[in-house]
Formats: sequence, structure tokens, C-alpha cells
Amino acid sequence: MQKSLIVVLLALALAVPSRLSAEEGKGNLAGHTLTVTIKGFKNDKGKVRVALFSGKKGFPSNQEHAFQREAADIVAGKATVAFKNLPGGTYAVGAFHDGNSNSKLDKNMLGIPSEGWGASNAAKGFMGPPDFSDAAFTVSEDRKLEVEIEY
Repeated sequence: MQKSLIVVLLALALAVPSRLSAEEGKGNLAGHTLTVTIKGFKNDKGKVRVALFSGKKGFPSNQEHAFQREAADIVAGKATVAFKNLPGGTYAVGAFHDGNSNSKLDKNMLGIPSEGWGASNAAKGFMGPPDFSDAAFTVSEDRKLEVEIEY
């Protein structure tokens, strides 16, 4: 009887720290929130489409390769989106003003965007889109950033 009681008490004592550790870790499972404010629109027509990339593939405008995507209405020349439950890591944001609401970045015959666009860190490319590395930033806690749209 004494031996059984000792085994039960030992099992309970070992279970309590494990339970506390699991509960403490729940906050980390939820991830971080990145709030992006986009400004500089020439009008409030259409929507802004914002893509969060976790690597260079597709950056900045091929939203099919984005880690997360959001769209928002433009009000008084600006819009805000939030990317939630992000694990810590390196990301970059690409955004464009979808003025005609066709869900794509329209370009002219030369491949130059005919709608406003922008990237995190105000990254710009030379004779093409900006590089992921120029727009990259680290998320290790909740974070806010701004992206300026250019036409």
C-alpha cells in the first residue's frame, strides 16, 4: 500500500510541472501579429492587396507564393491590414493598389506596373522589382510597419 501511494504521489509531482510548461508555451503557439499600414494612394477606388512573403519566391507581386495575403478598403488615402499568428522569422511585404478590383497588378506593354505598388523598407528595384533581401525584416514579437504606395 505504501509503495503504491509513493508511486501515485511521484506521478502527480511529475505531472504538475509538465502541465505548467504546456500552458506557458501556449502563447508562443499563437504567434505574432504584424500590422501593416499602407499609405500614399492617389484615390480610394478599389482595394489594396497586401502579400506577406517568407522567402524570395514570387516576391513582391506573385501573391500565389505569399505566406499570407490580405485585402483592405482604402479610406482617406490609407489602409491597414493585420497578419496574425506569425511564427518568428524573416518576411517581406509587397502591396499594390488594385484600383479596378481585378485582383492583379496591372502592367503596361513594357511590363511596368500601371497601378501603384510598394514594398517593405521602401525597397526599390533597378530595372525591375525589388529584391526580397532589400525588403526583408524580422518578426520576433508583435510589430507595426508602413508601406508607401508609388505610382
